[in-house]
Amino acid sequence: MARDVVLDSMRDTFDDTWTESSWVAFVFPREGFEHLEFVDRAGGPLKGACAQLFGEFALALVDTLRTASTEERAGLAHTTTAMIRACFQRPVAPGTVSADDIAQMDRARVYRTIQLHLASPRLTLNRICQLSGLSRSALYRLFESHGGVANYILERRLDAVMRDLSDPALASRSIANIAESRGFHSAAAFSRTFSRHFGCSPRDARKALLVGALVQRGVIDRTGTFRDLLG
Repeated sequence: MARDVVLDSMRDTFDDTWTESSWVAFVFPREGFEHLEFVDRAGGPLKGACAQLFGEFALALVDTLRTASTEERAGLAHTTTAMIRACFQRPVAPGTVSADDIAQMDRARVYRTIQLHLASPRLTLNRICQLSGLSRSALYRLFESHGGVANYILERRLDAVMRDLSDPALASRSIANIAESRGFHSAAAFSRTFSRHFGCSPRDARKALLVGALVQRGVIDRTGTFRDLLG
């Protein structure tokens, strides 16, 4: 998969030809980014290890945003700014990238790692350390505000299950199957965890979520019931 990083300026008009592809766009002002090495260039692809690293980050960011909370998205905006500066800053004296910038980049990398392996029963603390290249103590510090790494993983899995339960396209899939696909490999343990976290059973949550989604789409009216929906 290509991870090319291409620069275009919105200051001048330009013609370009694109082949069919997926892409991620970042738009940022010149103010505040004056010291980036490409800011005065006319445009075109950026080369080198740092450009490749930013391309990997952009792909990771897309996946991370799908499950990030509103609070986390605000933090990811700061992380992205730090990543742009870290990858494309003109050569300066050592120490320009702060410890906070490094922590934010580490956090984004770990978020990506967790998202990619969310369904795996082998997603343990040691496994995350191996995949992300961080120590256990570093992970503890990064996820202290989330109540720990295990709690963060649990919340991401529960959020993913909740999204699937609200999707009419998945209405024919069993709850146990959905839960397993999101990393819960014991149906009984999942049901207890879900009920404790959300205050209702997975079955009741699915009923309410599906009816709400279909009312919103106009498939059934507000007097419709889940039994009506299933026909």
